[in-house]
Amino acid sequence: MLVHGWDGEAADLKAFVPGLLNAGYRVIAPHLPGHGFSEGALASIPACADALVVVQRHFGKLHAAAAHSIGCPMTVLAASKGLAVETLALLAAPARYVDYVRKFAEQAGLDSRQTELTIAALKSMGSMSNRCPCPR
Repeated sequence: MLVHGWDGEAADLKAFVPGLLNAGYRVIAPHLPGHGFSEGALASIPACADALVVVQRHFGKLHAAAAHSIGCPMTVLAASKGLAVETLALLAAPARYVDYVRKFAEQAGLDSRQTELTIAALKSMGSMSNRCPCPR
């Protein structure tokens, strides 16, 4: 399974497909909720993780899942929720999610109040913790 990042789509990881197919693997590359050809405009990390579990259950146990960017925490959360996968490959996972959100907000032209509201909304959706699980 190939898992794209935030504001991405399945085609973002298309460069991996020929090699995987040539090696004999079946490739699953879903559009996460609110991304690509999926319905909706917004999706939280937990909602995307739940979607990955649903996709995996439809296709059966996975040999591997390769995730990019914010797709990494989505995939790790999915694994903690029962995603049946043997191996995870995490590509360019954000080290400090809150910093990533702040940079994304800056690029989107949000002011400081809007940025803090965005962070609060993400926390309320379960997409962010109030604590960092890693040392600073």
